[in-house]
Amino acid sequence: MKTLIVALALFLAVTSATFGQKAAATRGEPRPPEERAEAQTSRLTKALSLTAEQQTQVKAILLARDQKAASLRGTKPAVKGEKMRQAKAIKDETDAEMKKVLSEAQFQQYTQRQDENMEKMREKRKQRRGGR
Repeated sequence: MKTLIVALALFLAVTSATFGQKAAATRGEPRPPEERAEAQTSRLTKALSLTAEQQTQVKAILLARDQKAASLRGTKPAVKGEKMRQAKAIKDETDAEMKKVLSEAQFQQYTQRQDENMEKMREKRKQRRGGR
């Protein structure tokens, strides 16, 4: 009987530890900037039909953006709204760089995708807040 209880306790401990690790991995914890830039470059390559040269340039732009954004996370701004201003500055800088690399049609698709993604985020936020 003792053996059964010990085995059951061990099983529960291992199962809960494994579940906790999986939950942390899917909880939306930020991925490293290199991984994020690679994944987004891949998505943009498919969506915008990027050339090999454009892929290299876009990946460098996105990596720089993600590194700057990562440095913003975890910092506490001295002035209210400063973090938002810094994030907007990073976005504006990224958009300006992307405009140099992409064709006019590609840049239009890029901005359209950004707008669609922003709308999706707003809808998700609204759902989490109970439709407010």
